[in-house]
Amino acid sequence: MAYTGLRRWSVLALGFTVLAGPPHLKVHTMPASSSTAFELEVEHHHTDVAVTGRAEGVRNGARVSLPLTLTRKDDAHFTVTRQWENNAAWVLVFSIEQGAQGKHGVAEAVVSVEANGKVRGVEYINPEIRKDGKPLAATTAKVNQALQALGLVTAAK
Repeated sequence: MAYTGLRRWSVLALGFTVLAGPPHLKVHTMPASSSTAFELEVEHHHTDVAVTGRAEGVRNGARVSLPLTLTRKDDAHFTVTRQWENNAAWVLVFSIEQGAQGKHGVAEAVVSVEANGKVRGVEYINPEIRKDGKPLAATTAKVNQALQALGLVTAAK
């Protein structure tokens, strides 16, 4: 009987952790024939969240950052159409912030897209809040690393 009670408590504790923890994000690549390039899936929290995206790249030798327009499909899904130039590699950064300025957590994904439009990789930034109370977000260094891997920028000396 004690085991059953312990198991119930564990399930309740797990449920509370899932409800109280930071948001999560999944990036789904859509077929080339679709007008949608990506679908973002918000897991864990669907209210009090801000979902944003930006494209980081290089134009005429200069670094550029373009805000992306996302379309809400339903409470948990957002779509992204291609808003960055074809035939150029880009790094896309998608973010979910829960609460004002990410007070209750931030989840991000850094997506490397090759010049031919193929996704080279998706790196998820751990959704957590740092000890100083500020949300963990994709650092400039992380984005630079992805741009370097695509050959868009060179490593700083």
